[in-house]
Amino acid sequence: MGADIFKYKSVNDSPAGAGKDVIIGFQSGADIGDKIDLTAIDANVLLAGNQAFTYMGGAVFTSAGQLRYADGILSGSTDADTAAEFQISLLGGPALFINPTSAGTDILL
Repeated sequence: MGADIFKYKSVNDSPAGAGKDVIIGFQSGADIGDKIDLTAIDANVLLAGNQAFTYMGGAVFTSAGQLRYADGILSGSTDADTAAEFQISLLGGPALFINPTSAGTDILL
């Protein structure tokens, strides 16, 4: 069974709240290879260009461009408020390995 890549191009692909995507059977870890690709989403709409997200773990948002994972929900903030603009639910809440400089990361920022 090959690795799956879930590619998101816009915050509208999986809006926060009731409209969020639910991924079933996400296989995390470098040896398995499933990935969520967020590289096409501008993490900070307040700046020119396409910024990458900064992973905050389970911490609350404090500014634009942040990504958090808590209770099985991956959330991203792209503007000046502290609310998520998009969310992705990972059924079962698997542990995620997130390292922007490693090929084994589960999330492509």
